Amino acid sequence: MYSQYKLQDDSGLLRETASQTSGPFVHIGLALEIAGFESRSDEIWQDWPKRVLKVST
Repeated sequence: MYSQYKLQDDSGLLRETASQTSGPFVHIGLALEIAGFESRSDEIWQDWPKRVLKVST
């Protein structure tokens, strides 16, 4: 069934997949300060990237 999925559109360009379009949003959402945004204390996992990446604030 997977082989029946059309990988190119009618113009010959490769089609986008969900993983191509959602990836950056997920990463920015989990690491607001690293992406240059102010973190919010009510965000889930808001301090996780700091612990993992040893980011000083």
